Amino acid sequence: MEIDPRTVYSDQGEKLRALKRLGFNRVSFGVQDLDPKVQEAVKRRQSEEMSRKTFEMARELAFDGINIDLIYGLPFLTLSTFTRTVEVISSWKPDRIALFSYAKVPWLKKHQNAIPEETLPSTEEKFAIYTKARKLFIEKGYTAIGMDHFALNTDSLSEGYYSGKLYRNFQGYSLNLAENMIGLGMSSIGFVEQAYFQNHKDLEAYGASLEAHRLPVAHGLVLSPEDRLRRWVIQELMCRFQVDKKQCSSLFSIDFDSHFQNSPLTPLKEEGLLEETDDKLLPTPLGRLLIRLVASAFDAYLTTSSTYSKLV
Repeated sequence: MEIDPRTVYSDQGEKLRALKRLGFNRVSFGVQDLDPKVQEAVKRRQSEEMSRKTFEMARELAFDGINIDLIYGLPFLTLSTFTRTVEVISSWKPDRIALFSYAKVPWLKKHQNAIPEETLPSTEEKFAIYTKARKLFIEKGYTAIGMDHFALNTDSLSEGYYSGKLYRNFQGYSLNLAENMIGLGMSSIGFVEQAYFQNHKDLEAYGASLEAHRLPVAHGLVLSPEDRLRRWVIQELMCRFQVDKKQCSSLFSIDFDSHFQNSPLTPLKEEGLLEETDDKLLPTPLGRLLIRLVASAFDAYLTTSSTYSKLV
């Protein structure tokens, strides 16, 4: 259950206790950043005490797992201030930590128009912040999971990483426990029999579909054989940091090298992001940090206008 600490702090844990009674066993708290100046800039006033006490209430209720979401790249965020956030959060020992890059999308989130561009860290600064945070989390005993998740060795996400059972979607990493997934609620995305579908984002449209006894699906996409092939390659890169070319060729009845001969792999190799052997593609240590960029080489729908900064 994704939870905004501001919605549960004031009732001394009553909502959290209700969720526990209902059978929810994992909670995720959106903290983003602990620095007051950053919080004021994004109009998310959430004191360190509020975040800490909410976390402690969840620990006392013995949820199976607690995740904390952090965001780097917010306005006025600096290397020093975010380093402090990382040190404080890691000292609480949440089971998982998600480290997301701030995405400025004012055409989707109108309030972002009020954030001056000059208050945002540059691409180079963002990369320095990310690499420092990643290094600190690893030093604090966390396993780096794929691009942006960190987990204690006792957490199932770490176990899934080492056993090769991770799955990546647009929200992050999870254990790949089922072939099909039913999306429930507004805007949710489901996947059934090689087809994706998304429910209405608008409450009125969502409610109207239910009143008419229709599935509240706004749109969907049936994957082509090429889509399924490229999805597999991208999943392998993002979840396991390698692609077994022979395995891919066998699964999809192709010759890997011939099929992807026009993919832009040469620049990645020249920049030291990717190594290739007869059998495998292997992102380098730097390539792992920029795994979105490496994986984008296999995204047939990605336009050439996508920039490096959007992938950091």
